[in-house]
Parts: sequence; C-alpha cells; structure tokens
Amino acid sequence: MRWSTNETTNSISVSQVGNYSVTVFNKGCSGSANVDVTEGILNVSISGDNVLCGGTTGTLTAIGTFDSVRWSTNATTTSINITEQGTYSVTAYSNSNGCSGTASFEVARISIDYFLDKKLDSICTGDTAKFVLSAGDLGSSPLDTFTFTQPGRYLVSYQTPSCGLFTDSVVVLGKSISKPAITGNLSICQQQSTTLDAGANYDSYAWQPNGESTQTITASQPGTYTVIVKKGNCSATNAVTVVQAASLNPFSLGNDTTFCGNFSKVLSTGNQSTIWSTGVTSAQISVSQPGQIIATQSNNCNTVSDTIVISQNPIPSVFIGNDTAFCEGELLLSAPSEMNSYVWNNGATSQTITVSQEGTYSVKITDANNCSNSDSITISSNCLNDIWIPNAFSPNNDGVNDVFMVRGNPQNTTIEKMLVYNRWGNKVFEVNNILPNDKTTGWNGTYKGADVQFEVYGYYVVAKFKNGEKQILKGNVTLVK
Repeated sequence: MRWSTNETTNSISVSQVGNYSVTVFNKGCSGSANVDVTEGILNVSISGDNVLCGGTTGTLTAIGTFDSVRWSTNATTTSINITEQGTYSVTAYSNSNGCSGTASFEVARISIDYFLDKKLDSICTGDTAKFVLSAGDLGSSPLDTFTFTQPGRYLVSYQTPSCGLFTDSVVVLGKSISKPAITGNLSICQQQSTTLDAGANYDSYAWQPNGESTQTITASQPGTYTVIVKKGNCSATNAVTVVQAASLNPFSLGNDTTFCGNFSKVLSTGNQSTIWSTGVTSAQISVSQPGQIIATQSNNCNTVSDTIVISQNPIPSVFIGNDTAFCEGELLLSAPSEMNSYVWNNGATSQTITVSQEGTYSVKITDANNCSNSDSITISSNCLNDIWIPNAFSPNNDGVNDVFMVRGNPQNTTIEKMLVYNRWGNKVFEVNNILPNDKTTGWNGTYKGADVQFEVYGYYVVAKFKNGEKQILKGNVTLVK
C-alpha cells in the first residue's frame, strides 16, 4: 500500500488538516480510499464568584465535557476555592481526540466590612433599644437600624448589594433603677419638722401626699410620705412613715436620805435609757456609797432629770464589858457618853446603871444622827464553885445571847473541854482550856463557816476549879432565831 504521503505502513500519523488517500495492491489488483482530516475544538468555561466580599472565600468551577483539567493555580480538580482577586484560567483535556481548551475568569475583591455599633443594650419599660448597621468602605452613614422595645435575644439580617445576606444576633436586657433611700429624722416633736431627702442622680421626683417635685421636702406632720423617682424611662418608689414623738414626763428618785453604817439602796426610773451620773445606762442602779446621784432621760423632744443626795453616818460604838461574875457588892455598867438616848433592858435611860444581881443586862444607844447600836453583858455569881450553862441561845447578831458559852467565875474556873454535837452525833464545835463568860471563845452557831440549822444540840463540858475539883455537865441547848 501507499499513502498520499508516500508512506507504506498500515497506519500513519498526521498533524495537518487535509485530504489523505491510500492505495492498496494485491495480486495485481489495486484499490484506493481517502479521508478528510479537519481541526477539532474542545469547549470549556468557568463559573463561580467574580466578587469576594471582605474576608470571604469564593469557588470557581470548570464547565464542559473533558477528561481532565489544570488550573493556573496548578490545581487539577474541577472546582477550586479562591481567596484572592485576579485572573484565574483553566485548560481542559480530551483523551479521545487529544483536543484541549482554555478559559479564563476575572475575580474582584470588595473589602466591605459590615458591622453593628453594639451587640448588647439595656432598656427600661417604655425605652427602645437601637442597633445601627454600617459598612467600613461605604461611608459613615448607617445602612440600617434595628429597634426593639422588649428584652430578649434577636437575630438581625441585611441584604447587601454584592455580598449576600448579613446576619448577626443582638441581646436586649431589661434594667431598672434602685429604690430611693429616703433619709431624715422619722420622729418629730410637736411644733417641729424634719427634712426628707430622696437622694441625688434622678431626673425627676414626685412626692405624696403634698405633690412636691424636689429632691428634698419638709415634713411637719406625722404620716406616710411616698416618692416616685425617674431616670430616663426607669422609675422606682419608696415610702417612710414620720411619727410624732412624745415628750418625756418628769420622774422622782425620792427624797434625800441618810443611812447608818453600811447600806444598799436601789434607785429606779423604769426607763432603760436612763443615764446615771455613775456612768451606767439602765432602768435602775444599786447604790452602796454616799453622794449625789443624778438620773437623766433624753429624746428628741426634751430632757428630764432628778437628783438625790444619799448620806451615810457611822454606827456608834458601844461596849459595856465582857461577861463577868461577882459574889457580893455592886457593878457599874457604863455606855458611851454624849449620846442622845439610852435604853437599858431594866428600864433605865441613863448613861450608867448600877447592878447587884446576876443576869443579862443590855443597852441600846442612839446618837445625834439617830443611829443606834446595842451591847449586852451577862453577870453571874462566883460565890461558889459553880457553873451555869444556858438551855438556848439566838445567834442573830442582835447583841443579846448571840453566843453559847459556859457561865461561871473566871477567877476560879477553867473550862478544860467544851463539845457540841448535832442530833446525829456529829461534832460541830470543840474548844479547850478557856475561861467562862468569854463570848470570843464560845460557839456562835456555825460549822465550817456556815450557819447550822435551828434545832436541839447536845453538849459535853468539863470544868476545873481552882481547888482542883472537876465538874462534868451534859445536856441540850436549843438554837433559835
């Protein structure tokens, strides 16, 4: 065979368009054929975002019938993502006919930044929250304004000319103002007034019941005062009650008084707010020292006070002698001189008395300050070796028969032992080698420093006389008050 290109192979490769023919020979026979070769065209185009807004990402896609592609970015995928402006191209290839085709695409960037002036706002009742949308490359004039009158979370949107739909969320909070703190004296006296202050930093004030519109008002009558304050569209209210205070009534601590010796006196007003000149604040105090005591009570209306003078005089001293004994003759008993009065238990009213009989003698003296005291003495007979023990005593500190002791003649008698037992046989007192008639060594009705019960006690006494004789006495004594 032979081609029109003079090649003799079964097949040939051609790179030019035109008419190609071939003649074949076989056993003297031949035959011819021809074919027209024309130039092939592969159509390809690009579809996608020709404008990039702000920092967004776009997509370009190759459109057509082909087997593979290669972009100017060296990507070999049908679609690519782009972030930069410029000219993008793609070449598509067909494996069946070796054809290829190229397309290009211009991409522009619009650097518009859409933004809200804020994302959070708070409103009072009746207020409107406003959110303004602007774009950096489009001037300072607002593109849109979103308004809301209720608290909540809202989605806002805006259809941009070239960059699609802008969306964002905003939050509206409800707010309020604090309740006004009304200050001022809430207790007034008659013919007095008080200033009530609702506080500063409010736009308006409305008081009741008198309708004042100032921050402060003067209240001259008891009652309830209410104020409504406003700041913007927010409002708050508060109220206080003004009461009329009562004036304090006069009081008395009593007449000035005088005590003899130690004393304790309770002074009382009945008012816990009383201020005493001793520095104590209470309704009452106990006084044990002489002096002037002032009690004062105060409130917003008045002050009242009272004064008492408490004096103290000493108790006069009196001693008419230790218990004693005598056999014959008389004894002179003498009380202190310069007293206002003397009262002896035998009826005498003189400073001194003369006694010739055994027994107990007492005297009560009263001085110029009307203070009194008393003393007693027991006189027994010492004519014989004899002792006498009383069957009762009363340790009540009245100066009469306060001590249980053996009576006798101390000139010829010694009490070797004196024991006292309670009704259970327990020893409550013991003394040894003492003289009779000595109150300082007798039993004063105590045991271990505490007063014993009023009852009958047993005693055991051993007395020794000057001639050597001894006498033992046993018996009972009753402790009475």
